[in-house]
Amino acid sequence: MKSPLYIALLLTILLPCHLLFAQAENHWGITMGWSEAYVADQHTSPLLYRSDLLAIGGSYQRQAKSFLELSLLFQVGNHQAQRLGKRSGTFNETPDLFGNQESYDFVVNPFLSRISGFFNSRILWELSDHSRLGASINIRYDMAGMSGDTWQYAQADLAPEYQYQRPLFAGQLQARFSLPIIGGIVRPNWAVDPSLPDETNYFKGYLRTGSSITSLHHLFNPRGQFSYQYPLPNGKTLGVAYHIAWLSYALPRPLRMFEQGLQLQYYW
Repeated sequence: MKSPLYIALLLTILLPCHLLFAQAENHWGITMGWSEAYVADQHTSPLLYRSDLLAIGGSYQRQAKSFLELSLLFQVGNHQAQRLGKRSGTFNETPDLFGNQESYDFVVNPFLSRISGFFNSRILWELSDHSRLGASINIRYDMAGMSGDTWQYAQADLAPEYQYQRPLFAGQLQARFSLPIIGGIVRPNWAVDPSLPDETNYFKGYLRTGSSITSLHHLFNPRGQFSYQYPLPNGKTLGVAYHIAWLSYALPRPLRMFEQGLQLQYYW
């Protein structure tokens, strides 16, 4: 089952390479913004969590007969139970032979309690003056908790992608949509699970039992972005973008996540 995903990932990475040897227009970009996320993952906790995240990233675009874009985005912020907010707890060590026992106080989900990373590679071909169609590879990693209720999630997927663009006033309005058709998932590596093998390393244990190749039957992750790009002098561009995504993954226990946010973009 894994062979089709590996082949698709390889082809999507190698196909854009022919653009490097063609006359093309190159642009670099930086992105800054804010994102909001709601996470309900029954594999880790019965609670609904909310995150506010600051985002910063960079991108590279190459326009020839095809359009190639590589982008990387990092996010950092909080991750707290929506109804409970910031909580504290106490960890008690095992008593020694004399009955002495030490304890430590800690904060569950402090202010900086979530980090995320996203990599996107997409290539599009023109269908008309206003539309493009292609494919994208997306890789994400999320880790939250830091001291309690630790949650981790990793996903790599291949998705068809459609982009629509139209001039508006002095700039250009763009809309992007994608839906993964096949992906690789790694579930949380720090949860009480009787299926965890007898491993001294929790990460190695969950890497074995929590990794799976999946498709639309279990993974539903539609994504969209709406942006307005305004050209500046000397070929530079300033833009603002709104992104939205829904993630639903059923195995081994349901995960649902809603994300949205605003980004300020600058290209030169």
